[in-house]
Amino acid sequence: MVDAKQVFRELKLHGLTLHSDALKRLLSELTNQPTLVLEDVVFAIKNSIDRSKLKTSVVTQDALESALDTLLNVSSDNDYQCIQVFNAFEQPKLVYHPSTKSYEVSADPSRKLHASSTHRLSLYRERFAALERRVLRHKSFAKPVASTTRQYNFQDISRIESLLGVTGTKRVLGMLGQDERKRVYLEDMTSRIYLDVSEAKFTNGIFTSSCIVLVEGQVLDDVFHVETIGSPPPELREQSLHVLSGVDALGVEVSTQQLAQIKQLESEQELDCFVVLSDVHLDEPDVLKRLDALFSGYEPFTPTLFIFMGNFTSTRVGYGYGAESTTIRTLKQLFDDLATLILKYPALVEKSQFLFVPGPNDPGAPDVVPRHAVCRMGRIVSFGWGLIVALVAHRVHRRLYPTNSVCNHVQQPLPSSLLHQGFCHLSRRLAAQDEQGEFVSSFDGHW
Repeated sequence: MVDAKQVFRELKLHGLTLHSDALKRLLSELTNQPTLVLEDVVFAIKNSIDRSKLKTSVVTQDALESALDTLLNVSSDNDYQCIQVFNAFEQPKLVYHPSTKSYEVSADPSRKLHASSTHRLSLYRERFAALERRVLRHKSFAKPVASTTRQYNFQDISRIESLLGVTGTKRVLGMLGQDERKRVYLEDMTSRIYLDVSEAKFTNGIFTSSCIVLVEGQVLDDVFHVETIGSPPPELREQSLHVLSGVDALGVEVSTQQLAQIKQLESEQELDCFVVLSDVHLDEPDVLKRLDALFSGYEPFTPTLFIFMGNFTSTRVGYGYGAESTTIRTLKQLFDDLATLILKYPALVEKSQFLFVPGPNDPGAPDVVPRHAVCRMGRIVSFGWGLIVALVAHRVHRRLYPTNSVCNHVQQPLPSSLLHQGFCHLSRRLAAQDEQGEFVSSFDGHW
């Protein structure tokens, strides 16, 4: 049985204190609800949707009631779905507080697709700061608390502004860029310096403009001569979740009971598979024939998820303009044909789920990430990253909108066309200067 001291101790670990009325209410609820766990209550309080009630560290009874209502509603629905959907525009925004070195959910849930120019600068600064904190947490770059035997393993990362006037090999974390004269430079929060990568050794990765990298070299004549360039070290998901200290980054409440169910689902579904299809041109009859054969072959196995990636037509979708464009009316009919085809296989309709990811020629804003619900005509809806056809959604009940999670793994399907936006002249320039080293095409987790 939980007593008052245990409650105060648990809340204090998270920087919270309870009002006397809230303490009595919580103790009563923990006694009357055997399935209620104290850790879940603290988790729900920290991730309460009504952030206006949490302006101070003192938890009032109203704030506790709001958290308990959310937690009890989640706990009453233990049918955890293997694949869950999270709308990118509804996910909470995390804010980092340097004074407490902790994260919390922003009190302002609003999202703006067309924000001011200051938000673009803030985006890069927050991205760089988050990655810098991740690098400094790594065992190779974390400063020792005291003089220990691991002191010699410590690798110091210098600021660019501290490089001028010093000699010797230095390590710098910064963002790559190019000026109007196509000269490559590296910049951090305080300064920038031009790079000479003619003799640099490249690690695995593709390095483009606005890519954050770790470089090692020395400064000669105000130019940083790079000896080694590579991506920052990755961080395990478990370590990142530990840093969040219980803050819900996806905006969903998961109780202890559901967490156990998630792990059980994952262990039971090791043989589940995804089927990923790209450039599914529904206006080509041969494509529908091959889809029919594909569904027929997979029906006995019932994959967990089918991912259809655009473009969904061989020509650009327009609004009746252009002799070769596909009209919205035609696109509706094409997805109607796809829905009819899927309904031929009841096992897939019942057990599989379907995800549609638009291509650059599909309705919506092709160059905006994430994609907003900008197209809503008749029964066709463009929602987030997924081109969701209401007709298919109505007749084939299992459908998804990215981003999605599979058990306790978060995944984001992306069309290959998005990758072309990352291949800029800078990557080609860096590759051209690396005459002796190998340039390996692979992506790292900080993208």
